[in-house]
Amino acid sequence: MRNFNSWPNPVPKYLGPKELEVVARLSSEKTDVISYDEMKQLFGKDKPVKNLVYQLKTKGILRTIKKGLYWYSPYEKGGKGKGEDEIPSILFPKDNYYVGYATMFNRCGFTDQISQTTYILNTTIQKERIISGVLYKLLRVSPARMYGLTKYYGKDNKKAIIIESDKERTLVDLFHVPEFVGGLGPAIEVFKKIVSENEINIDKFIDYAARFPFKETRKRIGYALELVKVQETKLQALAESVKDTAYIPLNGNERAGVHNKKWRLIIDDLK
Repeated sequence: MRNFNSWPNPVPKYLGPKELEVVARLSSEKTDVISYDEMKQLFGKDKPVKNLVYQLKTKGILRTIKKGLYWYSPYEKGGKGKGEDEIPSILFPKDNYYVGYATMFNRCGFTDQISQTTYILNTTIQKERIISGVLYKLLRVSPARMYGLTKYYGKDNKKAIIIESDKERTLVDLFHVPEFVGGLGPAIEVFKKIVSENEINIDKFIDYAARFPFKETRKRIGYALELVKVQETKLQALAESVKDTAYIPLNGNERAGVHNKKWRLIIDDLK
């Protein structure tokens, strides 16, 4: 008889012999993710395994990532388990994604607020999923936005490639969705601080900005770059990308304000 008290966090006594076998096997092999087909190979035929998977899901040991693929989160790992950063690479095996927005705003030091949601920008899926207690927002974006990314291997799974926006690319996204830090005004203050402390490669940032497919965002960035007195010659390509476009409000609030001819902006209230 297995000693339940030997687990770091005791496994409930209502686990049956086959369920205990799964926990013991997957724990010893340090498994985080397992497919239905792998469960059949390891633990039996289709119908018994189907019932086994159902019971393990009911008891919180297996959690569905997507159809036929499960996150193994036994009680001894505690709550969210390990390797949750690897979930994006499991959802997007073709690497057509990056972790960004509020998740990266905090990691890059743009805000002290820790996001309770992991934002995954990708080229195929728009939906929300809760996996092992974590909310993942999958946001479909244009392939034209898939640049300025860094890749590294997972801490617990060296085969998992984790993709994130780098600091300069994350900063471009900050100007695109400034509401995550309270609006464009606070976003510009964050930008000023970062530039004053030499925390980014300004040339790389300008290059990323010029490539961004939304002209409204390029205009905001151009205006902010002038506020920190970046050399005029460095801004030529960015300014050319918005030349002869319609005037828009800087903050999107109203049409009244001073017209900025270079960036085709109406300088409205920055709140």
